[in-house]
Amino acid sequence: MSLVYVSEKFNREQRDIDFTKEKIVSYSQYSKYKKCPKSWELRYVRKEKISSPSIYFVYGTAMHEVIQEFLHTAYTQSVKAAEALDLQGMLLTKIKSEYTTAMEEHGEHFSTREELSEFYSDGCEILKFLKKKRRLYFSSRDMELIGVELPLQVAPDPNRPNVVMQQYLDLVFKEKSTGKYKIVDIKTAKNGWNKWKRKDKTITNQLVFYKSQFCREYNIPEDMVDIEYFILRQKIDPDSMWPIPRISQFSPSDGKVSQNRATQDFQKFLDECFDSNGEYIDKSHPPLMGRGGFNCMYCEYNEREDLCPKLKRIPDA
Repeated sequence: MSLVYVSEKFNREQRDIDFTKEKIVSYSQYSKYKKCPKSWELRYVRKEKISSPSIYFVYGTAMHEVIQEFLHTAYTQSVKAAEALDLQGMLLTKIKSEYTTAMEEHGEHFSTREELSEFYSDGCEILKFLKKKRRLYFSSRDMELIGVELPLQVAPDPNRPNVVMQQYLDLVFKEKSTGKYKIVDIKTAKNGWNKWKRKDKTITNQLVFYKSQFCREYNIPEDMVDIEYFILRQKIDPDSMWPIPRISQFSPSDGKVSQNRATQDFQKFLDECFDSNGEYIDKSHPPLMGRGGFNCMYCEYNEREDLCPKLKRIPDA
């Protein structure tokens, strides 16, 4: 079970969602729509959910939970207690647990012993690096841990109060000397983030949007909140002339202009997909293949001719 920690100031009771009247919306829904509207339509409007467990999801969830527990211990107990944690053992336990749960839901194995071992080994190397370099990324002297999986429950569009966004922020810190906050989102990536991924606003605007909602929800000035992607790289080339570390940090532009753009684009998604009562608009959306057919390559509906005929898919212009 994921660790949840919220400091007293931010500990607000979350109301129960009335699923008979309200719809849950998330940034992952929005990013799915931006990538391919048809895929979003099939999943959420047509309810054509296809079970597709992934080793990447299993590994990512396990890594999130181990790192969150490590940092929670360091900030709420002591660095000594955090250093004493068996992170590798914790990772193995969590990978096994997540995999077993996903396998039981799917009904069969979806990975191999060799693949699981490889992912575990990569994760161990990242955790060793983090433990060694913790002070570089997470100083315990001036930083206070505000939340782990801090809930963010807001209605992003006041004209659609029945559409509720419910998200959880991976890590939230506060700098004691300045009073500034930092929202940190942990990302696992096989080869890190290249320049194209860092330029992809659909990806990077996630934290920009979260910052806007966080400031509004807790009445915090926007210039008092920073954002950061904490990127865990699985594979490195030890023979490279310019070795890249296991961990990198990336903070996208998050000023007023960037926040307005992220909010407006999310609003466009709401306008195109939800009516004034918060119900999904029943209409057909275009299937977008993406550059080089990338969208279809990893889409759960790729082989479903009955749901998304290949001849009707729109190639990237």
